This record gives sequence, C-alpha cells and structure tokens, in this order.
Amino acid sequence: MGAHLYSDHRTIDAEERVRLESYGKIVDDNLSHQLRSTSNVLKSIRSELPYLAAQKEGVAFVNRRLKSMSDVMPGVRTLLVLDATGTVSASNREELIGQNFREREYFRIAHEGGNAATLYVSPPFKTALGVFAVTLAMVITDERGAFSGIVTATLDPEYFSTLLDSILYAPDARASIIHSDGTVFVSSPHLPGVDGMTLAKPGTFFIRHQESGQRSSLFTGTVYATGDERMMHQRTGEKNGLALDRPFVFAVSRDLTMIFADWHRDTYAQAGGFGLLVLIASSGLYLYQKRQRAYDRLLAIQEAERKQADEALRKSEARFRQTFERNDSVMLLIDPRSGEISDANAAAAQFYGYSIELLKTMRIQQVNMLSPDEVADSYAQMARRERNFFIFPHRLADGSVRTVEVRSSPIEVGNSCLLFSIIHDITERKQMEERIRDLAFFDPLTQLPNRRLLNDRLNQTMAANKRSGSYGALMFLDLDNFKPLNDAHGHEIGDLLLMEVSNRLKGCVRDMDTVARFGGDEFVVMISELVADKSESASQGGVIAEKIRASLAKPYVLEVRQEETAKTTVEHHCTASIGISLFSKNDSCQEDVLKRADAAMYQAKEAGRNLIRFYDVADA
Repeated sequence: MGAHLYSDHRTIDAEERVRLESYGKIVDDNLSHQLRSTSNVLKSIRSELPYLAAQKEGVAFVNRRLKSMSDVMPGVRTLLVLDATGTVSASNREELIGQNFREREYFRIAHEGGNAATLYVSPPFKTALGVFAVTLAMVITDERGAFSGIVTATLDPEYFSTLLDSILYAPDARASIIHSDGTVFVSSPHLPGVDGMTLAKPGTFFIRHQESGQRSSLFTGTVYATGDERMMHQRTGEKNGLALDRPFVFAVSRDLTMIFADWHRDTYAQAGGFGLLVLIASSGLYLYQKRQRAYDRLLAIQEAERKQADEALRKSEARFRQTFERNDSVMLLIDPRSGEISDANAAAAQFYGYSIELLKTMRIQQVNMLSPDEVADSYAQMARRERNFFIFPHRLADGSVRTVEVRSSPIEVGNSCLLFSIIHDITERKQMEERIRDLAFFDPLTQLPNRRLLNDRLNQTMAANKRSGSYGALMFLDLDNFKPLNDAHGHEIGDLLLMEVSNRLKGCVRDMDTVARFGGDEFVVMISELVADKSESASQGGVIAEKIRASLAKPYVLEVRQEETAKTTVEHHCTASIGISLFSKNDSCQEDVLKRADAAMYQAKEAGRNLIRFYDVADA
C-alpha cells in the first residue's frame, strides 16, 4: 500500500510539473509574439519619421499615425516619440506632448545604451497617467549615427492580465510576469501589494531560478510574495531573434495542499483500512495461538474452533465481496494474458451499460479503443508492475466514448494472477482543458478563429508565400445593416445573424483558407496559395469576394424562441462592404497587410456600402 501511495504521489507531482511547464510556455509564446509585433511597430515608426515629419502639418500627421497604430495594437497603451532632450514631440495621447521624461528609466537606459538595433525594456514603473506599466524603447539616430531621441511603446498591464487569466486552470493557480530585475509587472489573480513587489531577495524562488542559469526551473516551498506553500514553474522568456536588453520571467504556480488534496484523502482512508486490517489480523492470530495451546487438552474444542475459523473466513470473504460489489468506483478484475474480464462490480455495469454477466463474457479489447497490440502491451506492463497508471479511450454500450483514468495492480485470486483495476471517468476534465485552449484562440459565439489565431495563421501564410512566390489575399468585411437589427430585436437575434454570416463565409472558401471574426460585426477572410501572377491573383480574389458579397446579400430568416412554445421569426436583409489587399513574398509585416485591407473596406463603405474595393497604392 505504501508503494502504491508513493507511486501515486510521484505521478501527481510529475503531471503537475508538466502542466505548469506547458502553461508557462503558453505565456512565453504569447508574450514573445507581442514583443515581436511591438518591435516591428517601433521599427516602422522610426523608419517613417523623417518622411512623415517632412509632410505638411508633419507633427499632426505623426500623431495621427501613432493613434492609428495604437488602436490596432492590443496590449499597447501609449506610443511616444522623444527628442534627444527627453521631450515628447509626438504621441497618440495629446496630453503627453511637450512633457519631458529625461529622468525616466526607459530614457536613461536607451540614451546610455545608444544601440539602434536593441529593444530596451524598462523596469515596471507608474506612468504619468497613473498606470503601472513597462515601456519598450528603440534609439533614433541622425544621419551621422548620433543619438537624436527614442521611440517607445508602453505595454498595457490589463491586456497581459487577461492573458494570465486564460491559463488559470485551477482555482488555486496563480501566474505572473516579472521583469529581469525581480520587479513583478503583472499577476493574476490580482493580490494587493504583489504588483510592483521586488523579488530579488536572497533565497527567493526568483533568485534561485536566476542562479540556476536555466531557462526553465521548478521549485516547491514557501513563496516570498505571499508566504504560502506552492509548486512554482519559472521560465525566462525566449528572445526569438529580438535584440532585447532584458528578458521577462514568467511564473505559474499552484498551492501544494490543493495539488495533493485527493492523495491525502486516499492516504488517510487506506491507512485507516490498514489499521483495521492489522487489528483483525492480530485478533485472529491471538485466537489461533490460543487454540494451539489448547490443542493437547481439548482436541474436540480445537475442531470446533477450526470450524469457527472457517466460518469467520467465509464471512470475511463475503464482506470483501460485498465491499467490491457495492463500491461506487468502477472496478474490474482482468486476466492480463488474455484480457478477459473475470469480474465486475455494479458501478462498472452502470458505467459501461452492460450487465455484470455480459461483462464477464467480454474481453477488455472490446471496450478499449486502442489497437489489440497496444492494449496487450499496456496490461503486460501492469502485470510486471512497470506501470500502474494509464489513460484510455473506452467505448460504452450506447456507442459513446469516454476518456478514463485506469489504476491497476496485480492480485492473486485462487491460483491465478489478475489485475485489480479502478477506473475513473475524466472526460469532463479533458474537455475543460480543450475548452481553455479554445477560449484563447477562438471566438466563443461563432467558433471562428479570433484575432490572435488570425495573426498566427497570417504569419504562417506570409512565410509560405516567401518560399513559393505566390500571392495571397486578405479581405476585411463589415456588415452594413447590423446595428439596426440589434436595436430593433435585441442581441439574441444579432447573435443569430453573426452565426449565419460565419456559416455563409465558410461555405464560400476552401478548407485551407481562414475565416476569422475580428470583432463586433467585422470579419476577415484570408485566401492563401493563389498564383504567382499579380493580375490573375487579383482576378481570383475578386471572384471570391463577389461570391461572398452575393452570399451575404441573400435574405436571412432568423428564429428565436421567446417561451417554451412561442417563436419569433425575423427576416432581415444585410449586405457587406469588402476591402481586399493582396500580399506577396515582398510583404514582411502582417500589420501593414491588415491596415491595407481595413483601409480598402472603409473606402468601400464610404463609397456607398455593399461594394468591393481593392487596396490601391495611390490611396495610401
């Protein structure tokens, strides 16, 4: 029993370590993507500044440019351009223009560093607008290469707090993003006093991680920030080609008591059962010794006691049988050599949907959906005590498939060695893990990819275009008559329209293409792998756009049930304005492609709605 509990403890510990590490990597991947996007935006602003400043009303033009960029950049609060003295010369926030921030840490480290290729990361600080944030800065140089100012992007802590919320897979889970100097940038769930706390103290998990020299570490013990006992995974952010002067550190942790709560309950229960077994065995031994001492004196009494012992054994077996049959957990006795089910309890019959008699005529291969060779190998490992824990897909009598957790140990029954298997249904837990992933990358209403997944697929498609030399097309769609429907009939009818629009859009493109919901009544369609000829690609994109426009212009018949029997039917006509931008192997910034398609869509809408408009370089 001790070995079984020890093995369970190690299994729970190993699984939790893997889970914490996987969620730490999710935060790393998302933040790396955000830093890369922000770096590209800062480079774009820096390269465009001389041209924009030379235009008529150049300062106002630069401010509008910064405002449009910040509006489409999730996670960025403020964009600034500071001159060599630290004075704000341009910003997406008018109230900051003219202020001097030469004393700010982000200006000082960029000015002292002076490397135009480096992305400087400031420690977390309270901004002039009263927000606790981190600023990314790039150096601007003049034509002689001398320092002439910086361009900065201030990261929005609320955006990263939402990211951390999405990976909290348990009520006691916590996550945080930490600057490399040990200052906590943002944490979730928010605890008073944690954001802004310095963890660079001797003996803290943060210092132990830094001293290890590893990108990834896992520690258990008392957490400095909160004083509770936790298991914590820490991960130093991947630079992925970015010239960061300081990386971020990500921490994901769980309460040790909650991790092993079920194991502790099992331990107490089994220890109590073992104590009861010792008590019964000791009593039996005492009676046996007493009978031995009386053997020479009273042979007849000894025979009577022997019969009494046999009766006690029969009752003990009956009690064991009763415990097995009435246990709420699904239990099976299986022959590891043939896979035959020797016995099953009532909980197993209820779970699988077969009678106990029928289960005892079946083989486990008729339930387990793995191949016969895989099932045989798994049960051979159980019999050899190499493993006692597996996760299998089991098919029930009604044809449904459930994911189960199987713990098995070999036991002797008569002259045979059988596997005593305890089976738990973990289907809902696995579905919840998948649900967490879907919430991060898919729109919950239409089940279409959201903006984050669209950006990832656009990056992949642009990389593929560079290899193949072919064009792709990105379409922005805005529904022309959506708000009146919502105002007249409510959001439930509006949601039905959005779902029908998503279905029509998916029916107009190939499986390899992407349809995404960009927000509200805006959708994006990405057509990949067109031809290498620009004119022919534009023609193909126009055909697809016309097909989409015609499909969306057809009447919508929307039904919503107001009560148990009453239904409301609404017929609605809704068109769409479509903007199209081609992208090729020469395009390297996905934000530019998105902005071109967005601009073409607004031109189509302003020209009269229900139109298709290609992006033209002259319109820029």
